[in-house]
Amino acid sequence: MNIIWEEYVDPPLQDISSTEISTIEAIIGFILPADYKSFIVDKQGLVPSKEVIESNYLAPTPFGPLFHVLENCSSEHILYSALEKFNKWKDLYPNIFPIADAGGTGNFFAYNFNIDHSNSPIIFVNVEEDPDSPEAFIYVSKDINELLNNLRA
Repeated sequence: MNIIWEEYVDPPLQDISSTEISTIEAIIGFILPADYKSFIVDKQGLVPSKEVIESNYLAPTPFGPLFHVLENCSSEHILYSALEKFNKWKDLYPNIFPIADAGGTGNFFAYNFNIDHSNSPIIFVNVEEDPDSPEAFIYVSKDINELLNNLRA
């Protein structure tokens, strides 16, 4: 998997600490997967050079940038805040934690804690569909590593 990660959010974000990630987990009420926590430390706010994701259930879709997991951020960074997205959508989409944008459409990629709190899959959330519709949540991958392996240029 040869992915180059490029700055997207301006000004660039600093790396996040495990203490900051624990604070976010306390706020959202879930323990984020270990592979995601180690991955996001130095990649929040970045966009991959391979910017399209393909999976068995999802047509080729733009991927990125990654949302950041800072509790407090500047007004320039609020648009890319996972916590802001979580708070915005938590009543409509309970137990969903956003991790990345889907090409500026309003749709996003997220962990679905409704299925399994200890092994949450990553899904595509289509905000244009009724939340009760099967098309609103599309399975993408079992974890962050499988998601990254499905990225294409």
